[in-house]
Amino acid sequence: MNKFGPLLLTALGALFLTGCGSVAKPKAIDPATGRIKTSSIYGESKPNVLKNEKIEIARYKDFILVLADEFIVTQTVNLKFFKEVLSKEQLEEKLIKENRADGISDVSGLIAWKRAAENYKPFLVLKPEIRREDNKAFFKFKVYAADTASVVFESELPIDYMWKGIGDDVLFYPLYNSFIDWLKAQN
Repeated sequence: MNKFGPLLLTALGALFLTGCGSVAKPKAIDPATGRIKTSSIYGESKPNVLKNEKIEIARYKDFILVLADEFIVTQTVNLKFFKEVLSKEQLEEKLIKENRADGISDVSGLIAWKRAAENYKPFLVLKPEIRREDNKAFFKFKVYAADTASVVFESELPIDYMWKGIGDDVLFYPLYNSFIDWLKAQN
């Protein structure tokens, strides 16, 4: 192998993993459609909606807790639906600052979310996760109503490491669009 061999293998590996698309780049909402524009050589990915509860969305518009990395937090901010989008640390700081942290040790689980909603105000929790079944993997968005500690929305897409990769256009934006559709249906 010549001196460019390792560089070529790295470039091909990166192309393989991303499926020729962007990864973790927040995008603005298209004002014409109210959704995130997606473009993929594979066509539009359509998430499987597993749970689609009707809720009184006005109760939850003050803020959403996002239990994910900066990309997911920023993309949720870009929805411009919630007054505030908070990370786990930001919510904990807010509860402490406003003297509402009694009995809450950590805001990363159902009991703590319910207690925080009781001490403060109702909110939603967006929790991305990976589900494995047999030899397949699925990336999903789960949305909880903190005050009831229950899942109110859930959608998922299979992760296609071989062909589509884990790019924004084939995985993350379609999941966000399903979340946007659910939010719009609540009004």
